[in-house]
Amino acid sequence: IDNRGNTWIGTVEKGIKILDSHHQLLNHYFPDSKTGRLSSGYVKAMLVDRSDRIWIGTDNGLNRHLEMDRFKKYIFKNPNPDPELNSIEALCEAKDGGLLIGTDGGGFIKLGNDGDYRVFRFQSNNENDNTVLSVLEDSQQRIWLGTKGGLKQFLRAGQYRHYREKDGLPNDDIKALIEDRSGKIWISTNRGLSCFDPEKMSFQNYFLKDGLQGNGFNQNAALLNGNGQLYFGGPNGFNIIKPDSIGINPFPPRIVLTSFKKFNREQRIDRGINNTDEIILSHRDRLISFEFVGLNYSDSNKNRYAWKLEGLNNDWIDLG
Repeated sequence: IDNRGNTWIGTVEKGIKILDSHHQLLNHYFPDSKTGRLSSGYVKAMLVDRSDRIWIGTDNGLNRHLEMDRFKKYIFKNPNPDPELNSIEALCEAKDGGLLIGTDGGGFIKLGNDGDYRVFRFQSNNENDNTVLSVLEDSQQRIWLGTKGGLKQFLRAGQYRHYREKDGLPNDDIKALIEDRSGKIWISTNRGLSCFDPEKMSFQNYFLKDGLQGNGFNQNAALLNGNGQLYFGGPNGFNIIKPDSIGINPFPPRIVLTSFKKFNREQRIDRGINNTDEIILSHRDRLISFEFVGLNYSDSNKNRYAWKLEGLNNDWIDLG
C-alpha cells in the first residue's frame, strides 16, 4: 500500500495492478519495448521504503517507480549480468536507507543510496545456501537471511553464523522472517513456525497440532502490525500470533534412566538402573550405553535432550 492508500498487487507474468481504496483498477504496469517500463512481468517482491519510494523485484532485475509512471531499472553484475543475481526474491530496507536484496541462487546484495552495490555469495556446495528467500535487519542492526538451506546471520564478507535443523530449526526451507517487539525473530518454514532468541541462540517450534493453519507457509506472507501482532499466511489460511500471550513451560521434565547396555546387550540390574547410584566397570567394558526418557506427557515430542561425560566432554552434546 503506497502513501496514497492505493494497493499494489504483483502478479506472475502479468506485471503490477494498482487498486484504489474502493478496489477500482487505477493502473496496470507491464513490460514492453518502451523505455521506462517494468523489466519483467514476473513480480516476486515489493517494498515501500521510508521515503515512500516503491521498489519492485522481478525475475529480471530490480525496478524503482518514478514519477510519470516510469521505472528505473537495476541490472546487477558480478562482474557480468547474472540471471541468478537478478532474480529478486526478497527486499528489506536497511537502517541506513539502503536496500538488502535476496536473490534466487546469487546470494544477497547490499544496494547503497548512491547506487553502488556489493554482492555476497556463500562458499557452499549446497546451492540452497545462496537462495535467499527472506531478509531482515533487526533492531540491533544484525542482518538475518532466510535461505532454502537454513537461517544465516551475516557478520561480514565471508563470515556468518548458520543455523539448520540440527541446531533446532523445524525445517531448513525458510519462508519469512519477522522481529517481534521483544527482539525475538519469528521464522516461518516449509514445516512449522519457530521463535528464535538471538541472545540464547535457541528455537521454540510450533506445528499444526499447536493450532497453525498448516505446517507449510507461503514465501514472505508475513506481517507485523501496529499492535505487535504477527500474521503468517499459508496454503490453508493465516495465523495471528500474539507473542506476549504465549507462555513457555519453564519446568523441564524429570529424566529417568530406563536401560544400561554393554556392547549393545541389556544388563540386568536388581534395583533397576534408575535406582542405582554406582556401576563398577572393568577396562574391558569399552562400549556402554544408556537409554533414558523425560517424563512429560503433555507434548513429549517437544522434549529436547543433551548429554556429556564429565571429565571427557567440556560441552553438552545435543541429541535433539
